[in-house]
Amino acid sequence: MSIVYPKKLSPVHFIKLELKDGNKIIADNFYWRGNKYQEYSDLSNMLPADLQYSLYREKSGGKVFLTVDIKNAGKNIALMTRLKVLRDRSKERVLPVYYSDNYFSLLPGETKQVILEFNAKDLQGENPVLGIEGWNIDYMEIVEF
Repeated sequence: MSIVYPKKLSPVHFIKLELKDGNKIIADNFYWRGNKYQEYSDLSNMLPADLQYSLYREKSGGKVFLTVDIKNAGKNIALMTRLKVLRDRSKERVLPVYYSDNYFSLLPGETKQVILEFNAKDLQGENPVLGIEGWNIDYMEIVEF
């Protein structure tokens, strides 16, 4: 497969590919591409993304499951969105955490559901905090859930 690029492209632009079976997405990939080889300095000029989220927590069998629905509600791509779980008082990372997806990008209006799983004992008596950050995303900490 080859891609024919329009003549007028920004110095850095994005490509999203999806493999579907009907309406079901089987796999997706997101790329950024520069007009000049390995020239990505324009990424530093990206405008901030506007993320909205909903969060659901469930405990079962000594494990904690967080289901996070993240929506890019703005007009700018949310590049390299990253989730992490912290302990509320110490601010230390909870490890290990298993993610259904992480370090993903969202186009404007796009939504992604991510499921996180970790052992409740790894909270070491503290409460979980969900951190959301990314290339052009102001860091958010969600404490109450």
